[in-house]
Amino acid sequence: MKKTISIALAACMLIMCMFALTSCSGLSGTYENEILGTKTTYKFGAFGKYTMTVDATFGEDEVVEGKYEISDDGNEIIFIYEDKDGEEIRIPMPFEKGDGYIKIMGVEYKKK
Repeated sequence: MKKTISIALAACMLIMCMFALTSCSGLSGTYENEILGTKTTYKFGAFGKYTMTVDATFGEDEVVEGKYEISDDGNEIIFIYEDKDGEEIRIPMPFEKGDGYIKIMGVEYKKK
């Protein structure tokens, strides 16, 4: 009985460590910026997924979903999505992560 509990506890600790290591290399949460009345929101989720929403002043909001990667040196974010033909599109952009904010192409987005 004790051996079963120890194995289950060890398995739980291993899973927790895996999630901790994965979250360290990525982003999580919501970041926003508003320029000239247009709000842009990035939502970063689990497993490198993101959603970008641009609230249009006129017309319909624009929503883009896909995946992202951050370069090993942390200076670049690569947005990855599929076009309407199913082809993978990779868009690298200058990136910076700070305390409570991120910068993409020099534009600062505050964490919500």
